[in-house]
Amino acid sequence: MDDVIMNDLEQDQSYAPHPISKKANKLLFYSVLGFVFLFVLVMTGVNTGSLGLFVIHLIEWITLYILPWIFLYYFIQFVRAFVKGKQG
Repeated sequence: MDDVIMNDLEQDQSYAPHPISKKANKLLFYSVLGFVFLFVLVMTGVNTGSLGLFVIHLIEWITLYILPWIFLYYFIQFVRAFVKGKQG
């Protein structure tokens, strides 16, 4: 009788925890990697304040010079598809 109950439990794995999704797994991996990288920088004596300023300036530069070109490219693709759809 106990064998039958154990057999049913082995076949029914619904009580097992669900695996972490791939996105959550990637997020966890890159978060840990970032913290390890920051920890290594602090331990080697790098001024993390200047690193933060560098990241802020990098984001500002990307926003000013790179993102408008990306937006323009996709806007042109949208206009071409829209005009092509209107013409038939």
